[in-house]
Amino acid sequence: MNLPHQVGSTLVLALSLALFATGCRSSGSQSNALDPDREIKPIGALVESTKKPESIGKFLADTNSAIKAWNNLTIAAQTPAEQSRARDLELHIQTVTHQRRSEIINELESGPLNNRIVAAAALGFTRDEEAQSPLLNALSDRHAEVVSSALIGLWLLDRQDTPVDRICPLLSSSNGEDVRSNAALLLARLCSGGKKYDCALTMARVGVIDPSPTVRAHCTMILAHQLDTDSLQALVDRLYDETGLVASAAARALAHIGSSVAQSKGQAARGLVKAWIATKDSKRKDVIFRAQVELAQSNYGSDEKEWIKWAERLP
Repeated sequence: MNLPHQVGSTLVLALSLALFATGCRSSGSQSNALDPDREIKPIGALVESTKKPESIGKFLADTNSAIKAWNNLTIAAQTPAEQSRARDLELHIQTVTHQRRSEIINELESGPLNNRIVAAAALGFTRDEEAQSPLLNALSDRHAEVVSSALIGLWLLDRQDTPVDRICPLLSSSNGEDVRSNAALLLARLCSGGKKYDCALTMARVGVIDPSPTVRAHCTMILAHQLDTDSLQALVDRLYDETGLVASAAARALAHIGSSVAQSKGQAARGLVKAWIATKDSKRKDVIFRAQVELAQSNYGSDEKEWIKWAERLP
């Protein structure tokens, strides 16, 4: 795993100092023999200067690189070893951001634009309650990039007392795609505990036809978490979405709602089976099939007639 730059540079610096000190001892003894009156200056000041923390600008730049690496690793991680590396990097980011959280808050509130963008995401890694208020305030920033990053920060902070009514308006079509996508992501996280939020439900019902695939996918999961049986047909429609990510989310949503609300099981089952038979895309077919098996708690394999019989006999 490539360590973030600030850690690597610290190790290199420590090694350089060790070599430098060794060199001084060697050459210093020779020089003293030739010039016994030469003053040997203490290196305490030099050592102390190396303990000074790097500037907040440099720190945020390094943290930004670490966050990008963590994001890429988290998305791509498939093996236990890769997942472990992602967790290690996340722990490192959490540690260094928590140590300098007061400075990060100051940068978010009054720093230059680039620093504010990075600071908003970095604060989420602190997992500190102190970060919530500055992040909520950042949702009113005039720069969409800061707002988008603050939403990610709140998602990372993962506090169930996050005021949903502050997030819902950011899902409206008047906002840019990044803001809408991150607002939907955060709302999906907040709804995952099962608590009902009227504004989230209202926005998600519109969001399932948003131009952005990521917004559609996140809104589909919001409807699933809210057990919105009134949106079953809209979710069935998303099984045919042009983007596989959305279709996959819809399949999982239908299986979840159908398993949780008895009177919705038949409609969910028939929608899944019809889409499974109709699709020619092997990956999508596999995703829908797994949702069918989850909902049926049984497996009829590739026998389309048996799946149709199962779905048709449900009320």
